[in-house]
Amino acid sequence: MALFSLITTFLAQKLRYASIEALGDRWIHQVVTVPQTPVIDNGIYQYIRHPNWWAMITELAVVPLFHTAYLTSIVFSLLNAWLLIQRIPAEEEALSQDTNYQAVFANTPRFIPSFSAIFSRKQQPLKS
Repeated sequence: MALFSLITTFLAQKLRYASIEALGDRWIHQVVTVPQTPVIDNGIYQYIRHPNWWAMITELAVVPLFHTAYLTSIVFSLLNAWLLIQRIPAEEEALSQDTNYQAVFANTPRFIPSFSAIFSRKQQPLKS
């Protein structure tokens, strides 16, 4: 179980850093929008809308499993889910009001990319 947790945590960190790299100086914890500024839709954001949140969900689920802390994994995952159920719609609402978020991400899944999207899209280079 520890090896699985370690590998999964490593992959979650790669996902988080791909998110941070794509967002650049726009990466921030607060819900902040800049009106009329196009949303980032390249890098990992071509495939999912919330890669940073997906990384956090994964980490909270698997890090306790390093030491087989199943109850901790379940409890913290449920608490995190409760928080994200509130946070993600608030983010999306703010972005929808001030930016082109709805138009850009209308067909992009929140967390789990479709394999057809991964293999059919030509990957765009990261914008600096």
